[in-house]
Amino acid sequence: MCQYTPRPVNSERVEYVAVPRKKRRRGEFRRALGFLKPYRRQVIAAVTGAFMSGLIFTGGLGAMYPIINVLLNGQTVRQLVDQKIGEHPAGVPWYWNLAHWAAQYVPDRPVMTIATVFAFIMCLAMLGNVFRFMHEYLSDKSAISGINDIRKTLYEHILHLPLGYFGKYGTSDVTSRLVQDAQNLQDGFKTVLGPAIAEPIKAVFALGLAAIIDWRLTLFIIVFSPVTVAVIKKFGRRLRRASRDALATSSTMLGQIEGTLVGVRVVKSATAESYEGNRYGAIMENLRRDQLKMARYEAWSTPTLETLGMVAVGCVLIVASYLIFEEKSLDKGGFLLVLACLVSIGESLRRTSKLNNVLQKANAAASRIFEVIDEPSEREYLSSSNDRPQALLASLERDIVFQDLSFQYPGTNHLAVDNVSLQVHKGQSVAIVGRNGSGKTTLLSLLPRFFEATAGAIKIDGIDVRDYDLKGLRGQIAIVTQDPVIFPGTIAENIAYGHPLASHLATGSDRPAVRDIRAR
Repeated sequence: MCQYTPRPVNSERVEYVAVPRKKRRRGEFRRALGFLKPYRRQVIAAVTGAFMSGLIFTGGLGAMYPIINVLLNGQTVRQLVDQKIGEHPAGVPWYWNLAHWAAQYVPDRPVMTIATVFAFIMCLAMLGNVFRFMHEYLSDKSAISGINDIRKTLYEHILHLPLGYFGKYGTSDVTSRLVQDAQNLQDGFKTVLGPAIAEPIKAVFALGLAAIIDWRLTLFIIVFSPVTVAVIKKFGRRLRRASRDALATSSTMLGQIEGTLVGVRVVKSATAESYEGNRYGAIMENLRRDQLKMARYEAWSTPTLETLGMVAVGCVLIVASYLIFEEKSLDKGGFLLVLACLVSIGESLRRTSKLNNVLQKANAAASRIFEVIDEPSEREYLSSSNDRPQALLASLERDIVFQDLSFQYPGTNHLAVDNVSLQVHKGQSVAIVGRNGSGKTTLLSLLPRFFEATAGAIKIDGIDVRDYDLKGLRGQIAIVTQDPVIFPGTIAENIAYGHPLASHLATGSDRPAVRDIRAR
C-alpha cells in the first residue's frame, strides 16, 4: 500500500507522489505498552502483589508436606525435620533450619498436627487472597487507564487527518479501530498485567519447590519447557494473522451496515433489499471463515499442550518409581509433593497458552490502531509549497481568485477539476452550477484546503491560501453542508458550534435560552 504525499514543484504547483508505507512492525503491542508508563507505580504494585501471591501459594503447597507424611508414614513434624536434617551431614540448608524452628510449635499428636498445619495453610490462603486482589484490581485499573489514553490519542489524531483518508477507508473502519480494536487491546493489557505475570511467577516458585525436594524429577519438567514454548509460539503466530483478517472483515461489515442504514431510503426506492442482504451475507461468511480459523487454532493449542504435559508426567512417574522402589532415595510424600508441583506448573502453562492467544489478538489490534496514528496529520499532508512564514487572514479585503486550478484525487486517472479560473470580488455572490460529479464540491473544498490543488493556485487578496495559517483561514470561512449534521448536545450548543462562548442575542442573555432542549 502507498500513501500520497504532496511535494512542492514550484510556487504555483504541488505534485503528489506515492510513498510506500513502512513495513508493519510485529512489536506494536510493545509500543502500546508505553502508554502504561504514567501508571508505572500501579503496575509495580500489581507485580508485587502477583509475586507475593505466588510466593504464598508455594508456601502453602510446601506446608502440605507434613500432612502427607503424617497420613502415609505416621511421622510427626519434628521427626520429619530431624530426618531431613540428618540427610545433610555436610551442611543443613537454610529452609530446613527454619522448619526445625517452626516444628517446635507443632503438636506431636497426628490429629492436632494436621489441624495446626491446616490452620497455618488457611492463614496463608487468606493473606494470599489479599495480595491477589491487589494484583488483579491494580492491573485492571492500569489497563483501563492506558487504553483510555490510547483511545483519546487515536481520536484526536483522527480529527486531524485529511479528508482523503476518510474517502479512502471510510468512517466505519475508523469506528472499528476506536471501538473493537481498542477493546481487544484492552483485553491484551489486562492479560499481560494479570495472568501473564501471575501464572509464570507461580510456575517458577512451584518449579523451585520441586527442585528442593528432588532435582532429578524437576529436570524432566525443564527439558519439556522449550518444546512447550515452541508450540505456543507457532500457534500464536498463526492466530495473530487470522485475528488481523477477522478485524479487517469486521470493519467491512460495519461499513456495510452504516452505508445501508444511512441510505435506507435509496435501498427501498430501488427495491434493493435482496441485493444488500446478499452482500451482507457474503461479508458475514468471510467473517465466519476468519473467526472459525481463529477458533481452530485456539482449540488445537490446548490439546497439544495437554499431550505434552501427559508425556512429561509419564516420564516423571517412571523415574519416581525407580527412585522410590529401587534406589529408595525418594519418599512417597516427597513424590506426591513433586507431583502436586508438576500439576501446578502444567496448569500455569495451560493458562499461559490461552493467554498467548489473547496477546496475539491484542498485537493485531495494536497494529491496526498505530496504522492510523502513524498516518500523517492534515498539517503534514497539506504542507506549504514554500518556506515563508504563514500569514494570518484577518478578513477579506478585495477578492478571491481561482487561477488555472486543477485537482486529481490520489489513485484516480482523471482530473476532478480541470484548469478552472474564477475571480470573486468582495461582496459578490456567485453560484457554481453543474451536473452531479462535475466537480462543484471538489472545487469549493480546495478553498479551505480540505484538499491540496494539483496545479494552479487559489489566492485571497493576492496571497496564496497555502501561505495562510490553516486554522486562521478556515476560521474566516462559513460552510453549510448538503446533509444536516447534528452533534450530541443541546440545540443551542449546535447553533453555537465553533463559537461556544457566543451569547444568545434574542434574549440579550449570556446564557442560551434553549439550553435544556436536547438536539435530536
